[in-house]
Amino acid sequence: MKTRVVNIRLEPYDVYCGRAGRGEKGTHGNPYTPNPGQPLGTCVNKLFRKHFEFKAREDKLYAAELQLLIQRKRKQGGKLSLGCFCATSAGLFAGSPPYICHGQVIAEYIDEREP
Repeated sequence: MKTRVVNIRLEPYDVYCGRAGRGEKGTHGNPYTPNPGQPLGTCVNKLFRKHFEFKAREDKLYAAELQLLIQRKRKQGGKLSLGCFCATSAGLFAGSPPYICHGQVIAEYIDEREP
């Protein structure tokens, strides 16, 4: 079962993956802000993906956080939803272009390890 990325204003979610604020740590937030007029997903594909891959590989604390997400998906019978502000109302999945939300990159990582 694929990990879903949902809009936090529209659907319930298991784990917040947006930026820090409003009482949320922002552990999985995207540090890059899209430029106005930039096509959706440009920031995700050009900047966040490289940042995420580096952190997942080199930052042991962050890698441990990702392992917790994988374990949570396993414990929930393969169901996991990540919540962010930029996800669409229909929900997004890893491997389903266009990449609009950085949560799709995180979902892809999780799904590769816990299909």
